[in-house]
Amino acid sequence: MKAICKRELRALMGGIRGWGYVAVVLLGAAVSVLMNNLLTGSPKFELSAMYIALSMIPATALAAADGFQAEKRQKTERILFSLPIRNFDIVMGKLLAHIVPVVVAAAGLCIFPPVMKLFGPVELVPAYAVILALLVLGIACMAVGLCVSACVNGRATAFLATVVLLALSWAAPYVSAYLNAMTEVNVLMLIVSMALSFVLCWYFSGSVVVSTIVTALVEIPLLMAFLSGSGAGILKNAAAVVQKLGLFEGLNPFVNGLLDGGVLIMWIIDAALMVFITLLYMGNRRQAGRRAL
Repeated sequence: MKAICKRELRALMGGIRGWGYVAVVLLGAAVSVLMNNLLTGSPKFELSAMYIALSMIPATALAAADGFQAEKRQKTERILFSLPIRNFDIVMGKLLAHIVPVVVAAAGLCIFPPVMKLFGPVELVPAYAVILALLVLGIACMAVGLCVSACVNGRATAFLATVVLLALSWAAPYVSAYLNAMTEVNVLMLIVSMALSFVLCWYFSGSVVVSTIVTALVEIPLLMAFLSGSGAGILKNAAAVVQKLGLFEGLNPFVNGLLDGGVLIMWIIDAALMVFITLLYMGNRRQAGRRAL
């Protein structure tokens, strides 16, 4: 694990990926603090948390997209699998290396509250609680990005898939509110959901058969609800599911000045789940490689 971590860290912080993450997050923080605090005269650094989290989406994709794709592209994945190294050591070594830019970015965020204090009274405890939350959230996001990087083919695809997944998670509360406001399934929803399901599945799987099956699984309940006029219940259930997928919504207590340890634990569990999924995928690839030999 230590050797994998050092190797990945050299690749990450020796190029644009690691420092690009730090730069994007700090730039997002600077713009947010300027717009939400300095120009409005608000002393609450916590108000910038959601916008800093938004900047973490492209930053995470930039850092994590090549985490496993580089091994595939450089033909070193099979060498790794041939060595007596556990899959757990490979995944955790890469994750620990990718945590470094998250920590560096969080350290950079610690500078903002004292600077803001020069312009007026700033409560440091809530401000640093938000930075702690952003640190743990960043680790969870990085675990998502590495999981995507392991499970798809192509660096561009990994980047796009990470951005899409994290953006959907960030927008989950708004999507949930929209679904709750709707009272019935309509034809436009059927067409849009069918097109999105098929195109996304085809893009990431490359299989028309898989895309057709997934689209059918999504569309059949919606079609039945549309024909029976009972779409309101499905929409409510869908809204509840979407609400639980909102990784970024856990920032709300910290924005309100509360240190919620349960949210931090939830993000750690989410990161562990992503690691578990990555391990399952890598185990299948390793077994497939051995059968091919």
